[in-house]
Amino acid sequence: MKVLICGECFSSNLGDGVISEALQQLAAKFPEVESVDVLDLSGRRGFGAEAAGAGDRSGDGLLRAAHRVLFARSYWYAAGINWLATQWAMRTGRRKAHLRTRVAAYDHLVIGGGQLLRDNRLHFPTRIGALVAIAEDVNTPVSFFSVGVGKRWSALGRRYFASALSSDSVTSIFCRDQMSADRLISMLPRLTGKIRVTVDAALSLRGAERDPSERPHRIGLCIMESRPIRWTDNKHPLASPRANERFWQELCAGLISRGVAVSLFTTGPSSDQYVAEKVWQNCRQQMRFPGQLELLPRPLRPKGLREYVRSFRAMVTFRLHANILGFVAGVPSIALAWDEKVKEFMEYSGQNERYMDVADSIDVIIQGVERSLKSNIDPDIRATLAARVEEDFGALLGVAES
Repeated sequence: MKVLICGECFSSNLGDGVISEALQQLAAKFPEVESVDVLDLSGRRGFGAEAAGAGDRSGDGLLRAAHRVLFARSYWYAAGINWLATQWAMRTGRRKAHLRTRVAAYDHLVIGGGQLLRDNRLHFPTRIGALVAIAEDVNTPVSFFSVGVGKRWSALGRRYFASALSSDSVTSIFCRDQMSADRLISMLPRLTGKIRVTVDAALSLRGAERDPSERPHRIGLCIMESRPIRWTDNKHPLASPRANERFWQELCAGLISRGVAVSLFTTGPSSDQYVAEKVWQNCRQQMRFPGQLELLPRPLRPKGLREYVRSFRAMVTFRLHANILGFVAGVPSIALAWDEKVKEFMEYSGQNERYMDVADSIDVIIQGVERSLKSNIDPDIRATLAARVEEDFGALLGVAES
């Protein structure tokens, strides 16, 4: 069996790359799978496509600045741009013929994981719709694995998803948590027979654990810019750039005042790294002990992100896959509330006590960090979740686990 894995494989947000690596490793576990390859849903050909400093837009020209503002503020402007991009990349001439040839060479197309079933201004709906149509044309079975489902779809986004997921070529849809499965059933109830529940594919990663006693007494703060928070909940306390930066600065100051060394890092997006640099510069100017704070370079590959996470004794992060990498590596993390997908993961991984609201005071969050420094990840829960991912992926392929 030849398997083609499609997702945001080469996204600058390396959490997506981590998922892709996990899916490749999962497929390789089964002797029935003779080869595995990847296809980036957005058409990237490798990592590093996003230029360094992309978060700094001070040099934008007038037209580029106007496009950026319209793309951020107008759903239909952005949706139109995304629709045109999909038409150009996946539904015309040689590009479509190339995709047809590539998909036809495989016995199974696996689309996953991440929050792929969301209407991000029609980008995912149009891309997934075009890809499933190609797979249907060349008689390649399609499965979705460990996918998250957004809570709001436009009428047009719903139409694209309904058409794609209802295709006879789509054999199964494994959602990464119960919340996503419930959302998908409520939006497209006729798909109930195809929908199953699994957990996040990245939980299957092995060989990443490091003994806590070998780690330095250093806390990793995974910085995320405010836009994803604002798009999810515009009333969130950190929905504005200024509030977000102030939160991280106060958390740095509070930890360092207690004698804890701090590393600032990101999961890869340049816009996140830009904010991390601003926080680092402001903190160094204000702190008595700037030597206890370091800014780690922007990671460019999933391996670099995993190495960062393994080097910490504990973490504080918004990002779901920073939390998951910490869980896999045995590094406790404080998961900050902003998106229900994070809450779902913390619940089913037995870490409710580490899920915290930024509305709490900085002192309360620091107390949570201090508790995490004295605690460990439950290895039994971790092993159970890893085994579940492998079992479900085998079921998706129609083979037994080796």
